[in-house]
Amino acid sequence: MQGRYGCFNLAGLPEGWVLILDCEEGILTLSASQRVIKEQQRFGQQEMSIIRMLLENPKHCSCAAAFAALTASNVERIEEEVEKALRQRTLGRYLNRLSPAISRCRHRLALFGIRIDTIAQQGYRLVYVE
Repeated sequence: MQGRYGCFNLAGLPEGWVLILDCEEGILTLSASQRVIKEQQRFGQQEMSIIRMLLENPKHCSCAAAFAALTASNVERIEEEVEKALRQRTLGRYLNRLSPAISRCRHRLALFGIRIDTIAQQGYRLVYVE
């Protein structure tokens, strides 16, 4: 996504509904049409970074990509660190730094009818459930 706004059609959203992300203001809007707002929330920078990464990769956002979004780090470098943590069986401790931010996002996205599913030791995916 480039620019201030991004529009996302998450699988399962009713016909004509769209998620609009304003990256500059940190606002996510669920719109049922150009004139009807179903939900709107302002997010902090960390949450906005994670939500943006999830919306760009709704079927599978790797742990490394989510952590890179959270820390504004290079995804490739984080992927190497995650692979190392997997080999050393320390991934849990590594991802504990990501869990609070994902938890905050889960809570807030639930207001939109969106669930963040965890894919064990692999990443996350977004699911529209309402």
